[in-house]
Order: sequence, then C-alpha cells, then structure tokens
Amino acid sequence: MPKLFFFCLLSTSLFSLTLIEPIMEEPTPTQLNKSEKYLLLQYLEHLGNASPEHYYRISEFYIQTGELENARTYLNKAIQLDPQFISGYLQLGFIDLWEKKWNDAYKIFSFVLDELWRLIFARYGC
Repeated sequence: MPKLFFFCLLSTSLFSLTLIEPIMEEPTPTQLNKSEKYLLLQYLEHLGNASPEHYYRISEFYIQTGELENARTYLNKAIQLDPQFISGYLQLGFIDLWEKKWNDAYKIFSFVLDELWRLIFARYGC
C-alpha cells in the first residue's frame, strides 16, 4: 500500500511538472442537483465532439454522480482517441483507488510514471 501511494503521488507530481495545460477552464457544476447534472450529461453526450477532453469532461460528471463504471467507459474512449492522454490514465487510477483495486491502480500509475518520464526526456532532453 505505501508503494502504491508513492506511485500515485509521484505520478500526479510529475504530471504537473510537465507543464501540461489544464483540460478545461470551466468550473465543475458542484452546485447542481442530480437531475440537473443528468440533463447536462445528456447535453454533453449528444454534442458529438469526439475528443479526449470531451470524453474526460463527461467522465468527471459521472464521477460526481457516483457512476464510476460510466466514468471508466468515457475515460477509455478518451484514451482510445489519444493513447498519450495522461489525464485519462490518472483518473482511471484514482477510480481504481476509490474501488480499492490496488493492483490495477498500481499498474496504471506505473504506466503513467513511465509515460511521464518519456515525455520529460523528450521535452527537456534529460
């Protein structure tokens, strides 16, 4: 468990060090009630904007409503569109932590660390 915590912490720290822009500037609708969130979700799902960021945004709403399997589905769609979409992997890792799937979370955070090191070396030539 301490090793998993270390990987999680290191993954998120390295992610912020890569200076990747935030996904979206919009605030999340934490003040909306459940039916308003579902209406917003339906709207987002039918926009037809198939991008990793779009699917990530939809997954955030599903996480807020506690529907982690639906969130996982949209995160996987985001990753299918862009296999280097680190935010999607991190969020999948956190879902695994919430669901106490320690081995799966460990694998995801290990993968994220490998990818982040690769991106840092590519960017800064270390």
